[in-house]
Amino acid sequence: MISTDFGVRGTQLVAPDDYLPCSRENLREVIGQFIGRDRSYRAAQAEAVWQRHRRSCDIQELINAATAQLAPFAA
Repeated sequence: MISTDFGVRGTQLVAPDDYLPCSRENLREVIGQFIGRDRSYRAAQAEAVWQRHRRSCDIQELINAATAQLAPFAA
């Protein structure tokens, strides 16, 4: 994944492990880095990032966690 610092705000994503950071000044270079990587490597990296951050990125996971926290108050 390629993103700016603004784009990943509010997430737990960490550069460069989870995404390639870019700006207007280095966008062409970063796209070149991304394209230059093997497709199977990119797929494996995307899956690894998803597994590490699923609970903080998946809206259903967030809803389930919030619901579980509220359950004691509903009784």
